[in-house]
Amino acid sequence: MRCGFNVVNRIIHISTERGLERRNLSELKFEHISIDEKSFKRGHKYVSVLSHPRSGCVIDIEDGRTKTSTRLLLDKSLTPNQQKNIQTISMDMWKAYLSVAKERLPNADIVHDRFYLVKYLNDAVDKVRKREVKSNEELKNTKYVFF
Repeated sequence: MRCGFNVVNRIIHISTERGLERRNLSELKFEHISIDEKSFKRGHKYVSVLSHPRSGCVIDIEDGRTKTSTRLLLDKSLTPNQQKNIQTISMDMWKAYLSVAKERLPNADIVHDRFYLVKYLNDAVDKVRKREVKSNEELKNTKYVFF
């Protein structure tokens, strides 16, 4: 289409602004939310993303993944009344997210991402298998049998 960077960049920004203007967050019930990080610049910079998993809508983002940035993200995106009404929050096991969620969302149950639960379970099974292979010769070369 012979479009330069400036033209494509302008289209992206105008489209994003138009989409944000059309978005009506007041129609969403904030009972279940999700928070996660997204890395960029080769994994050295992070943004925290607050989203509404039922609608697939990104509510807001904030630079960093610290306690301060997580507090700021929740406080600017959700009113105190909305924070009280949240029933579940889905997140990974990042300590900043956990401590701020317990502090700001006292009524919410914390649900961890399945990816991390499976990862920790697989690591634990592998540790036990490595320990037991020393005394049980039949466990040799069985690492992938258990996964």
